[in-house]
Amino acid sequence: MTVETCETLTPMNDHYQLCPDGVDGPTPRSYWVVEGRLAAGAYPSDKGYTGSGPIPEPLEQLLDAGIGVFINLTQDHPGGTDQHLTRYDSGVEGRGEIVRYPIVDEALPEGGAGEMAVILNRIDAALDDGQNVYVHCWGGSGRTGAVVGCWLRRHGRFAADEVLEGLQALREAGDREGGWKPTPNTSDQAEFIVGWSEPTGPDKATLDRVVGAVLGSAAGDALGAGYEFTNPGPDREIAMEGGGAFGWAPGEWTDDTQMAVAILDVIATGSSDLDAIASNFLAWYQAGPVDVGNQTSSVLGSAAIPQDLAVVAVAFMDANPEAAGNGALMRTAPVALAALDDRTEIAGLAGSIASLTHAHPDSVAACVLWSLAIQQAITTAEPDQVFDWEAAVRNGLGHIVEDRRQRWDGLITEAVTGPPGMFNPNGYVVTAFQAALSAIINTPVPAEQPSDHLRDALVAAVRIGHDTDTVAAIAGALLGARWGAGAIPDEWNTLIHGERRRDSEPVTGTELEQLARRAVGA
Repeated sequence: MTVETCETLTPMNDHYQLCPDGVDGPTPRSYWVVEGRLAAGAYPSDKGYTGSGPIPEPLEQLLDAGIGVFINLTQDHPGGTDQHLTRYDSGVEGRGEIVRYPIVDEALPEGGAGEMAVILNRIDAALDDGQNVYVHCWGGSGRTGAVVGCWLRRHGRFAADEVLEGLQALREAGDREGGWKPTPNTSDQAEFIVGWSEPTGPDKATLDRVVGAVLGSAAGDALGAGYEFTNPGPDREIAMEGGGAFGWAPGEWTDDTQMAVAILDVIATGSSDLDAIASNFLAWYQAGPVDVGNQTSSVLGSAAIPQDLAVVAVAFMDANPEAAGNGALMRTAPVALAALDDRTEIAGLAGSIASLTHAHPDSVAACVLWSLAIQQAITTAEPDQVFDWEAAVRNGLGHIVEDRRQRWDGLITEAVTGPPGMFNPNGYVVTAFQAALSAIINTPVPAEQPSDHLRDALVAAVRIGHDTDTVAAIAGALLGARWGAGAIPDEWNTLIHGERRRDSEPVTGTELEQLARRAVGA
């Protein structure tokens, strides 16, 4: 089949013009999908490259060709061998960006069409931004072919009954060494391409609550950062002014949101891979965070590889049976976004992510209950209807281990009936949970502007004192999930920012919103 350029597209869509025959790819084992803009092919280094020494020739060729974004579809081998996800990082540093979407060899994205849409969205966003993109797996046939095939279908370059032949023709035209190999590799991948259709995302109101859960948590974190380890009291004016024990800038989030972003970065790819989340946690810790909880530090500092984390967390619990810090609950805001329509999956994921650092049954239970309450708020809350906060939390009791249900039923009652001030100190996961819930329930909902409840309840959470950023981050996730991102005051929205890890590129509130949207395929 001959590949021809399309003359009917408008000039602004130049990255949809397919590469004509006779144009070699930027490396011997790659091909241009769109000449000079979008390429695809094999891994850009060999197995012998460890990140030191001269940059591998294929990688240098891609960089010289103007590639600025690398879409890495490979997956690290278990046990820490063959680090496909990070092997060529040092060669790209300062010259481009690597975006990782791990897919099992010869398979499709674990998240199906939703995860594939996230990958395609990232490719299109880079192209729209004027960046040139290289998509690769290991050999350049299976996973790469599946992504490129779906990209071609998305943009109408081939009909369903022509796309496989068209994809093969593109590869044969430009891939000088591997073009003879069939792409994709498996019948499942081929059927997925042929049957490709865009997944439907949440409606506008639901999406506002999705974003609200993430931004609400970040807003609470940044609001409380300036008051951490103090006791403001019920009458003190609370403002997003920064400062505090670690000298935060106004609107800057702390380790609470940094760790939440480590989770969100994975979920935004359409995946919920625990090893990928654990890897992000380790990278965050190894960068030397300004602030980190004692339990989190002990576990992350004792793990050599991501696969060690859960085992180390259990060992910490065995050695410190009474230790159940709030460090897992503070970061749980994004978890519900991984499976909005499946509460059982959310519960399992919330417990598993918590257990990477905090294996105590109370830590796990708190994360399950709060994540499910967030899910219920996102999927059922209506602006003009009363939302039952207590019921939203209690509805998760059936998803925690049976021998903890009666205990947590009583703890919820304490939070609902007791004044917020009684839950100080709150470095313990139970009192942090109770403080956040108490601040929400005991703050009146204004009759004239009900969504102002988000602001008022976050101020109340900070006024409780002690671990103010964490309590407000926990509360903010549920408040945002109920009231939506539109309820966050403008003066806070303009200030919200932070880092993924120390000395990394700053992340804005807008970028955080984009991650939340990607997490639900929007």
